[in-house]
Amino acid sequence: MKFKKAMIIALLMLGSILLVGAAKTNDITEEIIPSGTVIEENHFFTGDKFENNGTIDGSLFVIAQDVLINGDINGNIFILSQNETIINGEVKGDIYIAATSKISITGRVDGSIFVVSNVVSIESRANINRSLYAVGQEINVYGIIDRNANLYASNNLLVKGVILGDLKYNSQTTNIVEGSVKGQTTVNKVAENDANKLFETTQSRLFSTISFIFTNLIIWFLLAFVFKDTRKKTSSLLQANKNKLFFLYGLVGLLATVGIGIVFLISYIGIPFGLFVLLLMFGLLYVATGIFIVTLSDIIGSKYPKFAGGNNIIYVIGFSVIYSLIKLVPFISPMISMLVVIFGYGLIIGSFYHKPEEEEEHNLIL
Repeated sequence: MKFKKAMIIALLMLGSILLVGAAKTNDITEEIIPSGTVIEENHFFTGDKFENNGTIDGSLFVIAQDVLINGDINGNIFILSQNETIINGEVKGDIYIAATSKISITGRVDGSIFVVSNVVSIESRANINRSLYAVGQEINVYGIIDRNANLYASNNLLVKGVILGDLKYNSQTTNIVEGSVKGQTTVNKVAENDANKLFETTQSRLFSTISFIFTNLIIWFLLAFVFKDTRKKTSSLLQANKNKLFFLYGLVGLLATVGIGIVFLISYIGIPFGLFVLLLMFGLLYVATGIFIVTLSDIIGSKYPKFAGGNNIIYVIGFSVIYSLIKLVPFISPMISMLVVIFGYGLIIGSFYHKPEEEEEHNLIL
């Protein structure tokens, strides 16, 4: 199975993060965190190879060709890997991984695991305290899963470990050892074409969600460290309960931009300007949702700082995942998406005109 979509998304995110995160990565193409090292914050890396032998007291975000985690991660893991990802250490949070070649997990995971790869292997020493969601051509389970397993293998599925909850799977060929599943087993045999289609659809959705999360993290980084005044203004606009105002900004601004672009396109001499205006609008629409999510995260983070451990990047990730799930709901998703885009567009436009008063400014959690 070719992972062309995965590579395109990975390259786009890699380029974007390198542009805004040079200070974080220092143009390093390989990073090896030595044993005994403790990083007391969220950690970001983009490059060729990443290896962690120490402890990260936060979430880990990696885009690399090869990833090796031997140390402990006291947070969530988000990884895009071109080749292979190996998790040997202990992970306190959830794991989200998309790798083209293979994903191998041998350590203890306190959260759930969401993975997509050509080969997914839960080794015999692995202990997953929650549920496993895996999509791949070949899936092997040798370890222990304390809750449910949802496995979608387009070719082969092997279960020799222990699944304490229910097993739901799709696969062409299976080898499930008797007694390995303690709960109910739901089998859904599908044709090869249907299995491949399911694999591609699930893979596409997961990559889309991961891409959306990384895009919003880029926006968060820019607003946190580059456009700080804009961030204060957008947050103040929401804090001041001026929802109608920035919704009006967004609606009128969107209609006006489209109108101006069309007017320019009608006139021969204005075609380049019209194309520029429309391209600018599409660019702003692309980031509008992220602007809204980051701003909403600021508001919630300032009210409930302890919930995210004093770091509202957790809220950004959480709202990104929730929004991605909402987009899967028929009928409701187009309306929600339209409202969020208009709100975000309004926040962008409103940030140029709105001047927050002193009492409106808040200590934003970075």
